[in-house]
Amino acid sequence: MDLSLNENCPIFKTGNERHLHQLLDTIVRGSHILAHPEPARLRQILSNETWNVYGTFITNTYKGATTAFRTLAHPVNCDSCDPDSLAQFLNRPTVLLVENARSEGDFIEAVVSRLRPRLNGSLRGARATVEVYQGGGIGELPREINRISERYIRQRPDGLPARFLVVADSDAKAPGRPSRAANRVAKAARDASVDFHILQKRSIENYIPDEALDAYARTRPHLQKAVDAIMTLSGSAARDHYPVKEGLPVSISKSTEVESLYPAGFPRGLGLSNFVGDFLAEAREHLTKQNLIKRD
Repeated sequence: MDLSLNENCPIFKTGNERHLHQLLDTIVRGSHILAHPEPARLRQILSNETWNVYGTFITNTYKGATTAFRTLAHPVNCDSCDPDSLAQFLNRPTVLLVENARSEGDFIEAVVSRLRPRLNGSLRGARATVEVYQGGGIGELPREINRISERYIRQRPDGLPARFLVVADSDAKAPGRPSRAANRVAKAARDASVDFHILQKRSIENYIPDEALDAYARTRPHLQKAVDAIMTLSGSAARDHYPVKEGLPVSISKSTEVESLYPAGFPRGLGLSNFVGDFLAEAREHLTKQNLIKRD
């Protein structure tokens, strides 16, 4: 986060050095950038000892904020904020809450590595600044939103982003028809004032490009028939909303809107089960920037 603080923010005052050092440590770790006050002014505000320790990090990271034209985060009541809450909030990792960390979480990480490689360090390694939580299914996400957000919102200074993102399948059988469970996730996130994204396609599996899916099937021949059938739907709403894990149910859907998505006689029960973890182990390299953008 690119942070803008007032020069008279309490965290810079005598007696709050512990909280100030907690904040500045997040800059060293790469979690945040202090974009304001500018380094030249900070050098006057901070003690010589503090500047000697952190000055180089502050100056170097500041260049990134000013050249990238990114939005600055600024506490509304910066002149009277609680420095302890500010420091603790900024020291917490950003939360990414998904249904399953091994499938959705790992797939998002793979997508980030292709489309936003500069964020790789945020998701991986000892200096990661994002922590992935899982709900254990879409029905559990509202409870997890309430449980985790309680401590985040309690400490978050007004005006700063929640640093809490929920990503959930829409489970939509047809375009624009998210499931009740997905709507409950959205409501819980809005009520808790955290960010959320309900996938427009049915599930995370529907975002896997055809090329990568076909490459995976070559390593798992027993799935080739299902993959071939799914790929015939390319470029259609059916491809976006096909139940990839379980396949179309054997019984005909009562919804003519759903049935009309698929060609007459389309085979039933052709699914890939819970394959995403195995897919990422076997065919991750076939996810490319080009085919991900083509897919979505």
